[in-house]
Amino acid sequence: MKDFQASFNVKLSPHIIKTVLVATVFGFSAILAVNAQPIIDVSTLNGSFESNSLWVGSFAEPGTIGAHQYETNWSSDGSRSIRIRYQGGGGTNGTGSAQNTGFVVSSGLTFDLSFDWNARANWETTDAIAYALFTTDNNTAGGAITYIAQGSVNGFATNTGFTISESFSGIGTVVAASLGQELWIEFAYDESSNIGTNDANARLDNVVLTAVPEPSTFALLAGMFGLTWVMV
Repeated sequence: MKDFQASFNVKLSPHIIKTVLVATVFGFSAILAVNAQPIIDVSTLNGSFESNSLWVGSFAEPGTIGAHQYETNWSSDGSRSIRIRYQGGGGTNGTGSAQNTGFVVSSGLTFDLSFDWNARANWETTDAIAYALFTTDNNTAGGAITYIAQGSVNGFATNTGFTISESFSGIGTVVAASLGQELWIEFAYDESSNIGTNDANARLDNVVLTAVPEPSTFALLAGMFGLTWVMV
């Protein structure tokens, strides 16, 4: 009986305690990493545009309402991409693509986004592709838009001959109007960038979008670990 009681009275060394704490932190870190949720990739929601589904014409970017159009003359994954185009006069003359991902937005989220593109006919270094993450108040293209993230990319000219890869981490701010609504993503020509030619074309492919939960839980755990480390 004494030996049994003694087994619970063993004093753990500081080294053992620190080892356990490190394992605990890395364990929680792995759990949180798993909670990062893929929304679009090459095999999910047609992120490489290989099927005729899910994507529709762009509508959210101001002044750039365009038809959705697949292309086969350039791709970075598979055999197809989408066309981003500005045609003289803008408006409905352009092409761009949007999708309701069906992902329900919650508080504290940010997003990681990456995609590839290629400058095509008449594309100038000032021409830009706009991207946007947003919700609408009725989850349709006709609803009032609330933006979560917006941006644009440019800097390459016609037929540069290589793939341009873009990557953005931790983008987006979720406000009350987006909570509980479905997430949209859109790529379109940024009309504010058209300084030169009246016609500009690009291709876009290999879209990867991931939702990242608020890191505050891990930050709190790391802080507690650091304090305990000092105290041991």
